[in-house]
Amino acid sequence: MKKFVVILFILILSGCGVRKPQPDSQRIISLNPAATEILFALGSKNVVGVSESCNYPPEAVKLPKMGGAWTPYVEQIAAARPSIVFVIENSSAKSRLENLGVKVVEVPDAYDFNRLMDNIDLIGHSVNLETGALKSKIARDMDAAAVKLNKTPRVFVVIDNGLWTAGGDTFINFLITAAGGENIFGLKQTPYSMVSWEAVVEENPDIIISLVPGGEDFSKRLLAAKINAVKNGRIYTLTQKEIDIVSRPGPRTPEAVSILNRIFLRAEQTQK
Repeated sequence: MKKFVVILFILILSGCGVRKPQPDSQRIISLNPAATEILFALGSKNVVGVSESCNYPPEAVKLPKMGGAWTPYVEQIAAARPSIVFVIENSSAKSRLENLGVKVVEVPDAYDFNRLMDNIDLIGHSVNLETGALKSKIARDMDAAAVKLNKTPRVFVVIDNGLWTAGGDTFINFLITAAGGENIFGLKQTPYSMVSWEAVVEENPDIIISLVPGGEDFSKRLLAAKINAVKNGRIYTLTQKEIDIVSRPGPRTPEAVSILNRIFLRAEQTQK
């Protein structure tokens, strides 16, 4: 995992994250949960509104809710007279807000470590906050996040009902790899897609991780007994808090890696 420190060093040498900031004096609204976490981790004191999905850190929970990440209350946001609004990638509200004279920053979907660092710079520089300290901390924590495994487990991750899963260019795929595993659908070009159960059986994952609390019991599916994950009792469903952490590219990314690594380590230690 030392590669994350090396990457950060290169970024700093190239001038990223070293801009001297001016005091943050803007009124900020964040409709992007990952951006919200980054803003607070950077020390912003001027976030005045968030989306209904922004449930971390605790300070964000107390702020006025401006609708959902995908369905914001555009008029309410404009009435709050924000200096800047952060939205998720491809937000339908971007053009509507801009037409009302609101400055909008669309935060790209980060699907690897470099893009996470880029997003921190994008967010921090947009509100005149220094980013180097946070990036350095994340890089250090990444190096300590995963215990080395004896064997690379092959992992199937379910992100939604109907066997929706994550392909290669996704944050989940990055986390699985950083935690020491291999995403069985990591070579798929489509970031997110629905796969067939027959394809899952053919790939024969060692571990199944579900991001759907109260979701399907895969052990009852036809041919499930052929899958190593089912035979060895290695089906894990994350809690809602864990799902939030592994779904948001931000300050808690090292914790996300640690969550998956602990699952992989537990599966390895109980190998039959």
